[in-house]
Amino acid sequence: MRLTSGGHSFSVVAILTLSACHASRPSTSSDQCAGAAAYSRDADAALRSIRESYVYVNEKAVDWNRAESLTRTAVNTVHSKRDLLGVLERLLDNLYDAHAILRANTSHSPRIVPSGVDLWAEWIDGDAIVTAVRGGYGAERQGVRPGMHVLAIDGVPIKDAADSRLGPAVNYPAPADAGAWALVSALAGRHDTPRVLRVRDTGGNKDISLDSVTPFLIDRAMNEPPVEARTINAPAGSAYGYIRLNALDDLHSVPAFDSALEMLRDAPALILDLRNSPGGGNTSVAEPILGRFIRQRQEYQRVAPRHGRAYTRMTEPRGPWTYTRPLVVLVGRWTGSMGEGMAIGVDGMHRGVVVGTPMAGLAGAVDDIKLPCSGLVIALPTARLLHMDGTPRERWIPPVRIDLIASERERGADAQPAPSPPRLDQSRDPVLRCGMEILDELTRVSTAISSCANRIGSPIKTRSR
Repeated sequence: MRLTSGGHSFSVVAILTLSACHASRPSTSSDQCAGAAAYSRDADAALRSIRESYVYVNEKAVDWNRAESLTRTAVNTVHSKRDLLGVLERLLDNLYDAHAILRANTSHSPRIVPSGVDLWAEWIDGDAIVTAVRGGYGAERQGVRPGMHVLAIDGVPIKDAADSRLGPAVNYPAPADAGAWALVSALAGRHDTPRVLRVRDTGGNKDISLDSVTPFLIDRAMNEPPVEARTINAPAGSAYGYIRLNALDDLHSVPAFDSALEMLRDAPALILDLRNSPGGGNTSVAEPILGRFIRQRQEYQRVAPRHGRAYTRMTEPRGPWTYTRPLVVLVGRWTGSMGEGMAIGVDGMHRGVVVGTPMAGLAGAVDDIKLPCSGLVIALPTARLLHMDGTPRERWIPPVRIDLIASERERGADAQPAPSPPRLDQSRDPVLRCGMEILDELTRVSTAISSCANRIGSPIKTRSR
């Protein structure tokens, strides 16, 4: 069975194409889907799916009776599929879950997180502080840096803007995870609205226009290959291998990865960069790639469906050879869903060292649920995903955690921004720099052990970690 995790990388689509989805559509008589009854039927189906299938339904601080009442009242004013989509978007806001989304949007829809946001902020002592910025997009290009205080967006105080993103049935005061979702969602904005931030840094307050050109950078589809590979200079004249995965939902990524790995076969150590995987993916891509790093069949992730027995995902060694030298995996806020699954898998299999910031925190594995009349599709997490040690994937933190605010402070206010991929520069990329330092140490230890074993004839084996 293929496990789908994520799938956020879609663009704004015309409302007339919204029914072009892949999930199965229940058979419905024409009478049941005639006129206004169609919208009510779809709203009922959406509410029922959340109650019966959403795996986190009992953990949300939501008045569900109120959510259902408001949805049914709102659907009575619906006159088009576009209107219906807006009602469903507001219903899903009550879940404060970036993995529970509609598979279609309009020009006025909220952007999806993390693929539709170019900066990340967190509530720290009551202030909204930027903790990460996505390379190559509007926020970085316009000078947003980790450590800045966000005061307002589009003239609205940031606390008010965040509160307005929460669904109307969320209990007050909202829990911390709801507040975190609301803040990042507010920063993502809507597809048709240019964003203007008011921020404070060491130089005082200033306004920053994030979307100064059209179409907005954050809404553009980047023309990136599914896999990028190169070498990076290492000590003693050697070179580490570097592979960046950009499309974990594209089956072409597997042969592209194989070609990259073949090119880097003799590298003394390897960096696997998952920091550009916000759009999700599936196990048909992730597991074959993980299989190139192990010597025997291994468990890498636990799955706990809402209905049915829990089980463990396995991956098999694959290819004519597998890469067994030291491995470092880089992660960040734009490591989403299946990228997060690969990261916890590498850690759970004790196959490499994961370095970076907290990831996107997308919870669970999603199923697509097609509504009976409109054909709109809701993606809902229906199974929990966990690290092999039992930690929920969305709460897992990399064992080597990098503080980008502290790194930015060390670089100084006049430093140039960190390089946008695919350009690599250790001096301006603290996550990469730390990964390189770890590989330097691992390769020294590995070389020393191998040298010692060769001298004494001992069957010493090394374990990459």
